[in-house]
This record gives sequence, C-alpha cells and structure tokens, in this order.
Amino acid sequence: MKLVQHNGKTGIYTTQVYKKGELLFELRGPIKAHPTPTSVQISQHKHIEDAYAQFINHNCSPSASVIGRKVIAKHDLKPNEQITFDKNEMADHLQNPFVCSCCGKLIQGKKHLVFK
Repeated sequence: MKLVQHNGKTGIYTTQVYKKGELLFELRGPIKAHPTPTSVQISQHKHIEDAYAQFINHNCSPSASVIGRKVIAKHDLKPNEQITFDKNEMADHLQNPFVCSCCGKLIQGKKHLVFK
C-alpha cells in the first residue's frame, strides 16, 4: 500500500494485485468507544484509530470492506487502484457527515439510511 495525494486529497492505493476477498491489511491502533473523524468502526461500540485507514476515502462503489479488524478487497484490484469504503455502510454514525462527490447524497452512516 502507498499514500498518494490527488486533487488535494490523500488516499491509499495498491502496489500489487489483490483478488476479491483477499486481505489488504489489518487495522491496528487504539480502540475508542465513540467515533472520531479518523476512526473506523470495527463493532457496535468499538472504533479503531489506524494510521493508514484514516486515509481511506469514500466511494459509493467501494473497493474494500471491513470485517472486524480486517480490510478485505470487495473485487479484484490492480496496482495503483485506490482503496475506498462506502462510509454509509461501514459506520453507524459519522463524526463528520459530508455530501458525496459521486452521487450528491448526504453520507452520515448506516443508522441514517432510508430504504424505499
């Protein structure tokens, strides 16, 4: 993995090929009871402050998902592909909600999703 700046945002990009379902990396760091702007939710009341995961950006068609402390490829990835999460699916509530640049929807976390 490598950190890359693009259009004023830092993101994590692959440096090799990964197959769907393959482990990209494991989250490490302090556990918090509540979300922070840079944490990743790993269970209902556990949020981890990982040095690299804070740079995983949102995408409505994400390349990765979190299962416990594991960041897993959602589809086959080539070198230089950005690792992204759907932040509406990966956290109950976001500390800093934002408007998605892909779809224009407000991204707040899965507790705020409305299903029709």
